[in-house]
Amino acid sequence: MDDAKTGKKDLKIWGILLLAALLVEIFVFNIRSVSSLFYSEIQYPLSDLDIQNMSVDELGVLHLEEEGQSAIYLKNLNELPVAGKIRNVRLDLELPDASDRAWEESGILTITPYVRDAGHDQYDILADQVCRPEVEDTHFLWFKPADPVKTIVLVMHRSEGDSVLLNGITINAKRPFQISFLRILILFVIFAAAFFLRPSSFLWKEKVRDHSTKSLLAAGLVMVCLVTPAVFMNCINGYSWLNTGFRPYQQLAEALNAGQYSLLEDPPQALMELENPYDLTLRDAAGLVENIDYPWDTVYYEGKYYCYFGPLPCVLFYLPVYSIFGTHLDDTALLLFLTPFVFAGIYLCLAEWLKRRYPETSQGYLLIFTGMGFLGSGLMTVLGGPDAHDVPRVCGLVFVLWGLYLWQRSLRAEKDHPSVWPLAAGSLCMALAVGCRPNMLLFSIFAIPFFLPYLKKGGENDSRRRIKTVAGCLLPYVPVAIWMMIYNASRFGSI
Repeated sequence: MDDAKTGKKDLKIWGILLLAALLVEIFVFNIRSVSSLFYSEIQYPLSDLDIQNMSVDELGVLHLEEEGQSAIYLKNLNELPVAGKIRNVRLDLELPDASDRAWEESGILTITPYVRDAGHDQYDILADQVCRPEVEDTHFLWFKPADPVKTIVLVMHRSEGDSVLLNGITINAKRPFQISFLRILILFVIFAAAFFLRPSSFLWKEKVRDHSTKSLLAAGLVMVCLVTPAVFMNCINGYSWLNTGFRPYQQLAEALNAGQYSLLEDPPQALMELENPYDLTLRDAAGLVENIDYPWDTVYYEGKYYCYFGPLPCVLFYLPVYSIFGTHLDDTALLLFLTPFVFAGIYLCLAEWLKRRYPETSQGYLLIFTGMGFLGSGLMTVLGGPDAHDVPRVCGLVFVLWGLYLWQRSLRAEKDHPSVWPLAAGSLCMALAVGCRPNMLLFSIFAIPFFLPYLKKGGENDSRRRIKTVAGCLLPYVPVAIWMMIYNASRFGSI
């Protein structure tokens, strides 16, 4: 009976949190849609428009001039039968490029509004508005006038082309509701995380030495709370899920699948004939252009191109996808896949350390510390604008975090020596981190404070345990180091 009541109570809480997220979406993010429901729309007659520094063709297309400010004037607005003040102007427009691609939208339109009310002769300049025909919200120009507006001047500039097709102008237009389910999810997760971290929450009573399902669920919610805004920014920033520009790991996957370390692309003959192809002055003198005649961030050695970055991400992720499915793994997709492993690695590292040192610490503090560590990792910025350079960094970070966790995990039991298998697994992770970013070898120094005290323990008969500890710590580095040396010798001429 108590379980049924508890289940109903939890369900009610989740429902309240979801309702709160929905209300914020409607009355905060769509507040203009709510307020515009009470506006009286008026169509401004296009025949009353005054234009400056632009011409109109027989199809009604406005052509902006290169010299001078191309502008349209909306005059005598205070004489329109507007119920109240002018709150917005909606422009129904298209951006055709009739010069070489007939009626195809290209570029963007920047509008600078100038507003003059009935009581003044001076214009107020508002912030520039970037208008994209495919984005409904950019068609609206919003105003907060103190007095009835008399004249609005819209100065226009095209980034590409010079054509603007204006189909209509609406005064005090009703803004359609733009409900974002992703935004509702973000709000719901934020509210849920805040609910879990409230002062009366079980997280402040449960200690790090205890791990319940609820505490793990709370950790998952905090992770989603931190990650989802970055993913949302990635979506609205319009980053391609398959960047066709700089794709080093995709090129390396093709090369490895073909059975070679060098990339499949051949350097130009002019580059190979240079006395010193690494001299920028000689390359410029030969007319070679960066990223056209020779790629940036690529190794050139003995007439072949090689991937500059650590090869382990390609071997572990890109090559299997390309070999099995015949398609390339996208950098953004991999970074999103690795993000939960970064958060979990920070969480487990801190939890393991606190269990050994401060076991009475509450789960609430563990989540706060984990969130601080995750935000400090810079991964939020990476997800907002992913780049191929971030792949080896994030991959290396994942392996370092899990390596440190497994090393500590090997010390969990109060014994005279570490557990061999967690120790070896941790060392393998640390070795793989070096294969992603060589400078991450520095993190292996943590092995000294972790395991040196255990090597000093015991008497002469404990030499076997010492050997097992040293072997478990060092041997996993060997195969990774040998393969990296062979690979480096092929692309650098040195191990």
